Amino acid sequence: MKKLSLFLLTAALLVSACGKSDTVDPAAVDKAKKYNQVIQKGDDPVDPVHGAQTFFSYGAVSGVAPAKANGIGYLRRFKDGSSVVTVNVNILKAPEKTNYSVMLRNTSTNVTMEVGILESILGDTRHSVELTTQTDVKGYNAVSIYLGKVLVAQGTLKEVK
Repeated sequence: MKKLSLFLLTAALLVSACGKSDTVDPAAVDKAKKYNQVIQKGDDPVDPVHGAQTFFSYGAVSGVAPAKANGIGYLRRFKDGSSVVTVNVNILKAPEKTNYSVMLRNTSTNVTMEVGILESILGDTRHSVELTTQTDVKGYNAVSIYLGKVLVAQGTLKEVK
């Protein structure tokens, strides 16, 4: 009886060890490290690649019912003329063969700009996209996230002076 109990316990432990791997893909870690980091020097933020920051706006991003989402969007403009758009949002994984696309809009002129596709590096609800462009992003004050053609999240961006 003791041998049978020991055998069953050992078998149960072996079967439970056969689950999904707990390792993280090194390529995903490398990709995660590529996001820009602005260094604060006194009152003036400085990007190691683009130089001094000349414009900054940000705002909360929230889900549009029935979608649930929360996050933040940032727009930054630098002395070298480049702009960086960053959107980080928590939202359910998109259904297979679909994705979330991010758009900026200038609410005064109704001009839109495509930012890109949200990615989840770790395969969970944390999604992000970052775009570096020579387009001046100062006039863009709204961010929208779409699943196909359906609006699932949006936010208003406000300049920080």
